[in-house]
Amino acid sequence: MEKLNVENDKWFGLLVANEDDKETFYNNKNGFNSQSDGMLKVLEYRRYLLDKGRGQNLTEQELSKVTLSKDKSKLIQVLSELFLEPLSTREVQYYIDSAISADELIQLHKNHLNLRFSSILTGYKILLIQDSRNILNTAS
Repeated sequence: MEKLNVENDKWFGLLVANEDDKETFYNNKNGFNSQSDGMLKVLEYRRYLLDKGRGQNLTEQELSKVTLSKDKSKLIQVLSELFLEPLSTREVQYYIDSAISADELIQLHKNHLNLRFSSILTGYKILLIQDSRNILNTAS
């Protein structure tokens, strides 16, 4: 397969962190199998990594602590690893200014792994209502 023209892309830099990742990404190794090219393949690889648990160990307490510290570069790093997507200062500021708690953000992310950071932030109230209805329906 021809090398993709994404190696200098922020996405590629975040998701393909070492030689093993590069081997998996380009040669469909370790359970990752994609026939796609370009950005679609990058997003499929993101989902593969999320399913494998990469970046999913962040606790609500850790996220709250970083958020309260007002260290935006650390918050960008932590949230980028949680969502496995490169985030901007503007996106992180939107999170800081929003009413969503660290607990809600992490829970919504776990419940909706395919959604990207901005989708969760812009639709979090609707997602919380849907998730609470799903919990009530399974409890009945």
